[in-house]
Amino acid sequence: MLIDVKIGVQPRDELGRGIGIQCGERGGFVIDENLQTSIPDIYAVGECASWENQTFGIIAPGIEMADVLAFNLTNPRKAQKSFTRPDLSTKLKLLGVDVASFGDFFADRDGPKFLPGRRPSAVPGFEEPLRDEPVKALTYKDPFAGVYKKYLFTMDGKFLLGGMMIGDTKDYLKLNQMVKLQKELEVPPSQFILGAQSGGEENADEL
Repeated sequence: MLIDVKIGVQPRDELGRGIGIQCGERGGFVIDENLQTSIPDIYAVGECASWENQTFGIIAPGIEMADVLAFNLTNPRKAQKSFTRPDLSTKLKLLGVDVASFGDFFADRDGPKFLPGRRPSAVPGFEEPLRDEPVKALTYKDPFAGVYKKYLFTMDGKFLLGGMMIGDTKDYLKLNQMVKLQKELEVPPSQFILGAQSGGEENADEL
């Protein structure tokens, strides 16, 4: 058994290509929900792995991959875990500016990868974007304060799907948790922008 682990920005998959491992169009070894490549007993974890033609440049999906693979290899007689939709949420500082993204933050561009109560898949363990399902984006921009926010909702405005923030990330933890819980919203979407401007996390109990 071989496990290939890589941490970096660009997947180095020359070794795999040389022995016939299937690689993704954007690079990286193609893996299934068990982190196995196209060759049995060869697994890939981290940025050398291509899941649904995606490689991930942040640490959270790599940790999830490692957790799934470690459990499956050490508990072969138990029900096996699957790597499905990874958590791509992240919060960091770039050149002194706070930035964050959470949930399905490209749902308006690519179509939502999931909807509350629906997890369709043509292949067990894999989710496919619901490209025919439109979403609505709510944006806020303050060029004077250097703040930009985009939050994505279902068309009826009842569920938050994801979003991104630049310059003001105070509501990151609250909103990320709401996406994970997939709880129906109790206030109109506009309150997430307007409320943030009047106190941020201090208004968490009101939402």
